[in-house]
Amino acid sequence: GDPQRGRDMALASELILAKSPLPKIDSRCTFISQGCIFHWTSPLKDTIALLLKGYKMGIKYGDISSTGVNQSLLVSHTYLAGCSLEETDKYTSLNFGLLTAESSDAIQTQLTKYDTHVWHLVVSKLRGIELEENETDFDGILKIAQETNNTGLRSVLFAAQLDLNIMLFSEWETAADLLQEAGDLRSALVGIFTGVRFTFCEALISIKTAQSSSV
Repeated sequence: GDPQRGRDMALASELILAKSPLPKIDSRCTFISQGCIFHWTSPLKDTIALLLKGYKMGIKYGDISSTGVNQSLLVSHTYLAGCSLEETDKYTSLNFGLLTAESSDAIQTQLTKYDTHVWHLVVSKLRGIELEENETDFDGILKIAQETNNTGLRSVLFAAQLDLNIMLFSEWETAADLLQEAGDLRSALVGIFTGVRFTFCEALISIKTAQSSSV
């Protein structure tokens, strides 16, 4: 694709919304532009404040589906951009009190909350914080992803675990086993920065494996 053309189209949509406000779709447009487009041509940190704004707009106008995806990407971008663990965890704890509804949007948003919870587990591990009693762990999230056939959640889970094992703990053998189990996750992470990070991790594992086998 052409990242600059995508950026130009996203900017055009923002200009249209600025001239003719459509508040009920503002949150969704923010998710698309800041979560899937702008990070290709701008620093990841530049998306954080606007994703938070998209989250708040979703709350204000009752778009719970868009609220959920904005929060999920807000958390992952904060972590992957190298912001403090405390700031990342602050965003994982945001709640919007709309998950008791039984609509399809509410059910999908509940699944999106597990995307956010993946990063909470990563941050908790790095901060040395023990899981609360009955709190869902990585294995629990994988089970949910399998039961709901949610390839997006499964892919976020494996990408986050790979990042944790490589970037922070240098557990190369564990990471290689995870990568083999995960397979190619890119088709489920199209557009979002987590997919970029996965590709980077995959390349590092391949290089490390090649180095080990040549010794």
